[in-house]
Amino acid sequence: MLRILTGGSIALVLGCGGHTPRPAAPVTTAAPAALHVQIVDVGAEDTYYGARARYVGRVCALASPTPISDGYVAAELRCDDVGLSFAQVRLARVEAPASTPATGAPLSDAAIPAGAAVVIADIGDADALHDARDRLRGARCTAAEELLRLDGYYAGALDCAGERLSFAAVALAAAP
Repeated sequence: MLRILTGGSIALVLGCGGHTPRPAAPVTTAAPAALHVQIVDVGAEDTYYGARARYVGRVCALASPTPISDGYVAAELRCDDVGLSFAQVRLARVEAPASTPATGAPLSDAAIPAGAAVVIADIGDADALHDARDRLRGARCTAAEELLRLDGYYAGALDCAGERLSFAAVALAAAP
């Protein structure tokens, strides 16, 4: 188990059989760079679940993750200088964002013009392609037509890897 202590110290805690774990001597280093993650999904048990389209696709700094189950963790995240506490969230490690605004931010415009490059962040439960959401999440696509936003999701056609897909409820993020 790796534990990050304040002041940039790192201590490795090892456990063996029934023995009490003993921390190794801390190794003082420069403070580690924050681990950046992208929110892939928000679990049904999380208070942010109803607004998951708003969070899926966001790139955040990770602090204190605790594994839950099925790839979900409970975690403290720092997104756009706002601290968020998730009880059930699925994350993917990404490169640290540049000092300019992070790419991959969730889109919330009333409409997305045809030809815009987007990334599929989530597919709503009511969409016919919902069962393919694990396969399609993260796909880079181009809007085949103007996409309109309704109830937190976009509707319209996307061209994804040579395939035209029609959606009734898709959450999108800006393509990096």
